[in-house]
This record gives sequence, C-alpha cells and structure tokens, in this order.
Amino acid sequence: MMNVVRKTIRFVRRDGVVATSRRALKRIQFSLGLANDPVEKRRVALSRELFGEFGGRVRYGPMAGLKLPGGLYWSSGDGAPMLLGIYEREVLEALQEICATRRTLVNLGAADGYYGVGLVKNGMFEQSYCFELMPKGRAAIKELAVANGLEARVHVFGAADADLSSVLVTEGVNLGDVVILCDIEGSEFETFHAEALAALKGTVIIIEVHDFLRDDGREQLRTLKERASAWFELTEMRMGARDLSPFPECQRFSDSDRWLMASEGRGELMTWLRLDPK
Repeated sequence: MMNVVRKTIRFVRRDGVVATSRRALKRIQFSLGLANDPVEKRRVALSRELFGEFGGRVRYGPMAGLKLPGGLYWSSGDGAPMLLGIYEREVLEALQEICATRRTLVNLGAADGYYGVGLVKNGMFEQSYCFELMPKGRAAIKELAVANGLEARVHVFGAADADLSSVLVTEGVNLGDVVILCDIEGSEFETFHAEALAALKGTVIIIEVHDFLRDDGREQLRTLKERASAWFELTEMRMGARDLSPFPECQRFSDSDRWLMASEGRGELMTWLRLDPK
C-alpha cells in the first residue's frame, strides 16, 4: 500500500493533480469495463463475446493455449486482440527473435501477467520476474500463473525501484540472460536513469514509450535515447497494421466490429524503444 501512495505522490508532483486523477480514473474504468466512451464499451462487449467462444484461451499466435482470466485487470477491451494473438504484434515478433539467446523475462508494469505468464507458458522463456505496482495486478498475475500451472516459474514483485539490477542479482538472475519488457505509463524516463542503464548494459530492453503523457515528453525521450546510446544500440519499433481477415471466427462480424476487435484502444500510434547491448 505504501508503494502505491509513494508513487501517487510522485505522479502528482511530476504531472499535477488533474493529469494524475484522469489517468487513475481511466485505469479504473478500463479495469472494471465501465468506460463512458461507447466505442470502448463496444470493444469490451466484443472481447467478452470472443472470450466466451474461445473458452478464455488464446487461440492463435505465439501465446496460443494461454488461459486468460475471466476479467482482465488492465483493460477488458484488449481481450479480443489478445485471444487472436495479435496484441502488440511488433513486441511479440521482437521477443520471438530475442528469446533464441535469452531465457529470462523481466516485465516492468506486468498488469494481468499476459506476457509474464504467457511467454513462459509457450516456452519462449524459462522464467519471468513480474513487477507490478497495483496489488490487484499482482494478485491477477499469481492467479494466471496458477491457472496455467506456472506458479513456480513466475515470480511476482511490487513496483520496481531505482536499483532494479541489484534486486535481480539478489534473486540469482544472470543479467546476461535477461530481456526487460517495460510498460510503466511514463515512469520509464525516471526508471532508466544513467546509473540503471549502466548496470543493465548486458540486458536487452524493450520500452513502451509514453512521451505523450508528459508535458516535457519530447525532451524526456531525447534524454533517454542520449543516455542509453552510451551502452546500447537503439531501434524504434512502430505499431503497424492489423488484419483480421484470416480469422474465420471474425468473418461474421461487421467491418466496424472487426476494426474494433483489432484495436488496442490507444490514444496515439504506439512506439517502442528497443535497446540491444553494444
């Protein structure tokens, strides 16, 4: 609980009360499926329909076979692309390449455990270390791990602190075997400070970039790239097109519904920053 309070105070100091409150409200609405936007409501309804048809299991893509919980903690509207195996396709494709040489996943902002559990379930990684600020999220990850028989290989922690590398080493993790997947809603600019990047220089890092959530986002992103370039080769990955036409289960839906089922509900075209050791 204290971690939540401390992080909320930091968000308020950084972004102000109004921006912090809006972000928190949006997260609560998504997690409960109560978004006021009729488009988001339709996304949630379509995801629930597909969830029932698929019996809650991912049917396609690298995550095929993963059993999802009845209600997603982070966003109920993302269920359809997850079940179809196209959610954050660019990230999945990068991870499929990287896992050939690295077998430990560290997931910052692990939310429901979709990656932290799913990538162990499908054999891409041998174990995962999931860091999640919210208690409800940590409970969801543990529940998902148990449902998929992976509780011994999925390790759950609270919010990652400024000394992530020391935490991992204390847990016996070989940093040279690690892939870090980060989605922490704008806190990536503080988390990956110069000392942290130097300590993590042997890892591969994929960061979902949220510069658009910060008034100084462009400057923060420029600074992050500059300090990361001392230790890493940088690649930007941009969200691409989604095509539902190959899925027979989606053919009965209208064009509009198919587009919503492919949507990840993002406010902007998403970018990920990939850091590979020099």
